[in-house]
Amino acid sequence: MQLNFTPAGTTAFADLTGRIAVLDSPANQLAVVLDGAVLSHPAVQQAITGGGAVITGSFDADEAKRLAAQLATPALPADLHPVTPSP
Repeated sequence: MQLNFTPAGTTAFADLTGRIAVLDSPANQLAVVLDGAVLSHPAVQQAITGGGAVITGSFDADEAKRLAAQLATPALPADLHPVTPSP
């Protein structure tokens, strides 16, 4: 699943992913939330600075198709909200 960001989104996403990439799991996970439901929560291994991101993982074909369908909409207005997990 390929995600593309505006210039402002690129800067914010690079900052966020850079800060969480150095954290231990599960604090290095980035939740993808749509309509209040967590669709995916991939771990971030390094700052993502190129203006786009790819979600990868051990999805089976049905899971990958479902996630792609859930995210396959025109450009979504999105906010980044860093959340510190409870201990």
